[in-house]
Amino acid sequence: MNNLHKSGILFLGIVVLAVFVSAVSSLNSPSACSGQWKDCIRAFADDSLNARASNGQSGNWQNYAFSIPSNATVNSVRARVDFFASRTNGYLNVKASNNGGATYGAVHTIGGNTAQQTFWIDLTNDFSWTPSSLSNVNFVVSAACLKLGNGGNLTCYLDWIPVEVNYTMPTPTPTPTPTPTPSPTPTPSPTPTPTPTPTPEPCVRGIPTVVLNPPSQSGPAGSWLVYDMNVTDTDSPTCSPSTFNLTVDVPVSWIYSLWPSSLYLIPGATGTSSFWVQSTNGTVAGNYTITAFAEATAGFRGSGTAIDQVV
Repeated sequence: MNNLHKSGILFLGIVVLAVFVSAVSSLNSPSACSGQWKDCIRAFADDSLNARASNGQSGNWQNYAFSIPSNATVNSVRARVDFFASRTNGYLNVKASNNGGATYGAVHTIGGNTAQQTFWIDLTNDFSWTPSSLSNVNFVVSAACLKLGNGGNLTCYLDWIPVEVNYTMPTPTPTPTPTPTPSPTPTPSPTPTPTPTPTPEPCVRGIPTVVLNPPSQSGPAGSWLVYDMNVTDTDSPTCSPSTFNLTVDVPVSWIYSLWPSSLYLIPGATGTSSFWVQSTNGTVAGNYTITAFAEATAGFRGSGTAIDQVV
């Protein structure tokens, strides 16, 4: 009978890692708010108490306290808005931010109802959401009361504004420990010559760019017109972020409402603020210039203009 000589034979095991994916949904309420809404904390819970705002007033809700692992994949983000208004032409503009309010995504408009109704707003495609962008520091939901068409003053009511996040994360199953194989003796590697560290470029401040959108619009005397103020930080990349204070110059006796009144931007970033302008009753028909200003550093003040045509 032949002898089987077992020497110098190496068995290598193939380790297979099985991955199971499970989805998790979390519906969280805010615990902090700011802005022009009266009793904004009443939108923290689903109850009979309501936050209130008049046409043109806005507010922010944040601190949703999501606890999402950093290696998770965010599948969807939805805001639930329990809303109604005192008139059928009362609406709500809702938008979200993933960087603490420096910039916002698309505006979602709901409303037209005088009895409380639940609206689900899909925010999934507004940004490429990550666990970090949904943290208390970065995630903000903004809501602005809006009147469409003619009619007297109205009141917007907000009962609850929670947010639902659905995410998945891989969970590895236990795997067998492979039989270790001898490691080759490493060959000494030459010590590389260190590369000199380049001298950082100095910070150079620039005048911010201010663009009003739309550049012109028209309306009868006494009407409200809405403009977006887009501000771009033109500082060099080595500069620290800046807070730009915003102001608007309108004709004498006209009034305006601006929100937010400041923008926190990193160099090269663009932020948006909105303001409402109302001409006085009896204003003579013609073209009137609206000028908006942004300034973060003394001597570096940017401006942009738009035409308000009274017809």
